[in-house]
Amino acid sequence: MGNARRLGRVRERPSNRDSGKFEEYRDIPSGAFLGGLDLRLTTKDDRYLFELKAQDAGEDDQNFRLRGSRLGLYDFEFEWDQIPHVFSRTGRSPYGETSRGVFELPDSIQTTLQGASAAARPGLLRDFLATSARSIDLETRWDIARLTLKLTPTREWDFLAEYTRTRKEGERPIGTTFVFTNQVELPEPIEQTVHDLQLAAAITRERWQLQFAYNLSLFKNDVDVLVWDNPLRVTDIVGGPSRGRLDLAPDNVAHTASVTGAINLPGDSRLTGTYSYGWRFQDDSFVPHTINSAIVDPRLALPADSLDGDVRTQLLNLRFTSRPLPRISLGARYRFYDLDDTTRNLTFPARVRTDTSIITEPLTTSRFSYTRHNAGADVGWRLLGPLSLTVGYDWERWDRDENHREADLTDEHTPRVSLDWTPLDWLVVRTSYRHSWRRINRYDTFAHLAHSVTPEELEADAPQAQSVLLRKFDQADRDRDRVDLLAQISPLDTLVITPTVGVRKDDYKNSRLGLQDDESWVAGLDVSWSPTRTLALFTSYTREEIFARQRSRYREPPAQLENPTFDWVAENRDIVHTVGAGINWSMIPGKLDLRLDWSFSEATGRMQGFNPTPPSGGTAGQNASATAVDFPTITDQLHQLQASVRYNISKSWFVTGRYIWERFDVTDFRTDEIEPWMGGVDASTGTSIFLGAQVRDYTANILAFTVGYRF
Repeated sequence: MGNARRLGRVRERPSNRDSGKFEEYRDIPSGAFLGGLDLRLTTKDDRYLFELKAQDAGEDDQNFRLRGSRLGLYDFEFEWDQIPHVFSRTGRSPYGETSRGVFELPDSIQTTLQGASAAARPGLLRDFLATSARSIDLETRWDIARLTLKLTPTREWDFLAEYTRTRKEGERPIGTTFVFTNQVELPEPIEQTVHDLQLAAAITRERWQLQFAYNLSLFKNDVDVLVWDNPLRVTDIVGGPSRGRLDLAPDNVAHTASVTGAINLPGDSRLTGTYSYGWRFQDDSFVPHTINSAIVDPRLALPADSLDGDVRTQLLNLRFTSRPLPRISLGARYRFYDLDDTTRNLTFPARVRTDTSIITEPLTTSRFSYTRHNAGADVGWRLLGPLSLTVGYDWERWDRDENHREADLTDEHTPRVSLDWTPLDWLVVRTSYRHSWRRINRYDTFAHLAHSVTPEELEADAPQAQSVLLRKFDQADRDRDRVDLLAQISPLDTLVITPTVGVRKDDYKNSRLGLQDDESWVAGLDVSWSPTRTLALFTSYTREEIFARQRSRYREPPAQLENPTFDWVAENRDIVHTVGAGINWSMIPGKLDLRLDWSFSEATGRMQGFNPTPPSGGTAGQNASATAVDFPTITDQLHQLQASVRYNISKSWFVTGRYIWERFDVTDFRTDEIEPWMGGVDASTGTSIFLGAQVRDYTANILAFTVGYRF
């Protein structure tokens, strides 16, 4: 027996492909291509199965699946999946990549800029970029191959083996710098491979189940380092390297072994649990402190050839459910996760900052170990026929390494309550409320610094480090309230109305500086109506608003470190509207179908800044630098309209016509005017080189014709 469908489509799209946003995660070709193939063959008793599926064959986002199985014995599947990601199609760079990861400029421009005065350099660089920056596509593609084999030799035993290879290739933007005033943006070469292997065996009995599993993950980066020329120098000197170097993502390996079990207990109860242990290793060779040949010092000798990184993880997850009485349900859960970084600490007697200058303060590495506990319990009670009440409590504790994070211990408590009410056959209401409070045991502003430098250096560096008034938002005292409401109203069998509302408010009550308030709310309405058996109408609208307030202080050493009039406040407000509507209409049942879909979304982001007190007490320049300003508003809009008509010529043949219209408009001061040379916009960037990667507006019209065949 067989059932196959083959789609050959013709698409017409604009010839202008200068829109990375339009093609961000998809490939839209022109002309004829194989849009889809669905081949399924089975024996008469459905004992054996063979499947072959293809989607968008020949395109960058193509997908293939091949599957074969014998009922109750084995199931084999192979999948090939490609995922493109376009960052921008407007990138430009003057650099030539002489070998993978090595970017060079003509010696002539480096020589010219090295010999020019500081005032002349921006103009010379501008003129060079205007004629020498070449176009580059900033995009990557993931090629994913997956093999899966499932075996069921007996009714009690199941075995699984799965191997996945993910290859990542392309370029994406990366920022580099010399002395923090000369930025160079480059296309980072991506040539990475990830291997994943999963093995599992499970046994199932009447009252209990048990599974053993092992996972192996290997990451390989074919490009170890990034090397690039400094446009301002052709020879090395202290304070001015001719090249820069940056280490890229290191090779690493991870192993995870786990056991999962479940058992049915008396009283309509069940206990499930998982324990896993993981090993994470990373031993990539260290890169020397600097590529600048003019910086030579015996203290720059590396304390080791590589990190020899060793991280161990443990996970315990327990869950208990019970229904001791017909109207009562109980639940309890506990989760434990521990990350133990056992890597040795290394002390570096000296280091080099951005290949320009040596810093002779010894620096000791520190580890990121932590433990996280989560526990909770709830009781559900059906009070009356239409009303159910659930009361619960959750607890979360973070126990962090005191040598690295400022707050080593935080506890968060969350009591919660929810109601489900069904007073009528056509009305369902679900609402919930939770209040939580997170508290820290202490806050050591200089925890990381104290374990990284010597006591003498700490005494000198601490006054210019973080403010003692600052609280990082993930380690700060916080009160949170959240309310959610959902209703489903069906006054007619053909009409469903679903309103939703959600509100969240976070109060960082003890944060003098840092995030102080974080609030959001969302409200929406979905309506679907089927006035006849052949016609369905639907529409929806959602509005979401997010507000955050943070307070900080402009600090300029040595005199203006703790000037309270230099405080500034930033209020961020994001508003998102999404509306949609559509029609599904079987114009001639079994013959002619029409589908229309329209949607519109708009997102607006505003950041307003102000000073609670006018800045004073510093120089005129310092007071001006401490004065807060508003950022320009960021907006983007996306319109989408789709219309399709399908006509069944016969039981085997059908044709489809489809039209898609999309329009994207964006206003973003961060990228609207970005070019390789930005000195005309900001004089401080006059000797920097950017990629000019923009996100541009687009309007697209797509027309597709499909001829399909089934057998």
